[in-house]
Amino acid sequence: MKHNYSSFWLTAILMLVCQLLSAHDFEVDGIYYNYLSQEDKTVSVGYSYYGCYSGNVVIPASVTYAGTTFSVTSISNYAFDGCIGLTSIVIPNSVTSIGDQAFSDCTGLMSMSVAPDNSKYDSRNYCNAFIETATNTLIAGCKNTIIPNSVTSIGERAFSGCTGLTSIEIPNSVTTIDHAAFIECTGLTSIVIPNSVKSIGNNAFCSCTGLTNIVIPNSVTSIGKAAFSGCTGLTNIVIPNSVTSIGERAFSGCTGLTSIEIPNSVTSIGNYAFYNCTGLTNIEIPNSVTTIDYAVFVECTGLTSIVIPNSVTSI
Repeated sequence: MKHNYSSFWLTAILMLVCQLLSAHDFEVDGIYYNYLSQEDKTVSVGYSYYGCYSGNVVIPASVTYAGTTFSVTSISNYAFDGCIGLTSIVIPNSVTSIGDQAFSDCTGLMSMSVAPDNSKYDSRNYCNAFIETATNTLIAGCKNTIIPNSVTSIGERAFSGCTGLTSIEIPNSVTTIDHAAFIECTGLTSIVIPNSVKSIGNNAFCSCTGLTNIVIPNSVTSIGKAAFSGCTGLTNIVIPNSVTSIGERAFSGCTGLTSIEIPNSVTSIGNYAFYNCTGLTNIEIPNSVTTIDYAVFVECTGLTSIVIPNSVTSI
């Protein structure tokens, strides 16, 4: 029997598109909603497949559709993702859940605020950001964000794709910069990490191509996987003696990096750590390192000299 696989896949794709286009349960005043519980009469703000949200968006605490009033209790994953025309967002007191990457790549976003009586989130000190009150974690920011001194953690993808962000001051209260916190912030040219920070998460500053220099304080003990990967504008970086491990792909693709000093505290350098660092001409590996992992210096075409100490037992 002869099968028409092209027709099969075309039908499958069309079905998927139809499902996506009908993913919203209803729309009111330009905001799309999905039912969370029709019994409890709760809904979530969803992504618009018909065109991104733009301008000033004020999410209501409740919405009425087909004669029934629903409480708006959450913002779905990716709800406003990539909405470059979005300029301001206001969240009501009823919202107690904000999904992953809900505001990623909102490059035009300038103002963010939460209703003052919200029990889960706040925008303290007019910071233009959303903060999880109980944990003091900044979960979403924009190019006008001012991080309050009470924030202890910059959450996962908090500033993801915020290309309009050119500089930001991290207060001494912050101890953690989480996974992909500033990923693809291409307008960011410099940043000072305070002595309070203990860890820099995976992909924290990945693809921040405008970043030319960064100071890592002595408080940091670990640099996560791909933390500075793709930072092509980075020319030099100082790793403090407190760091014991350099994560996989930590500086991969940093083509502008010409030199780096690895301190004696470092015991492990992850796979591909300096992959494609074409501008790197020389490097000295300290006596503390015992293993040089897989492809650490692959495609470092400018590397003319390297000193490997007696401590290294495996390459």
